[in-house]
Amino acid sequence: MVNIDRTYFFDDGLKFGCTQCGHCCACAPGKVFLTEEEACSIAGFLKLDPEAFRKEYLVTAPFSESSLREKPDHDCIFLVDRKCSIYDVRPEQCRTYPFWFGILRTPEGWAKEGLECPGIGNGNLFTKEEIIARCDMNRTH
Repeated sequence: MVNIDRTYFFDDGLKFGCTQCGHCCACAPGKVFLTEEEACSIAGFLKLDPEAFRKEYLVTAPFSESSLREKPDHDCIFLVDRKCSIYDVRPEQCRTYPFWFGILRTPEGWAKEGLECPGIGNGNLFTKEEIIARCDMNRTH
């Protein structure tokens, strides 16, 4: 768990509002890990049997975790016309973006991500506590 009492560059909060631009779904190669519950939720959303969903949309990642399959160009398998086709049931990892440790390590990291993501610096103001809670969700997920 992140220390809430520590001082961070985002002590006064950070603004973010998802524009559903698809940037975070079409970046460099990566892994979108998901729980069994999330897999079942997505399968239900797609009206697929959970086993059929696993075969078509999941790959085994390191440590035997499941990860969403990527397209050959490394886009997320669910990115369609630059939009998430499962937005309402997207995995927690996707829901917590851009409040990930790697992005929030430094103000420069946040600013660099903001060059690619139009939602960074715009939208709702997230408090330090909300940001840390999202980081913790992603980390424990």
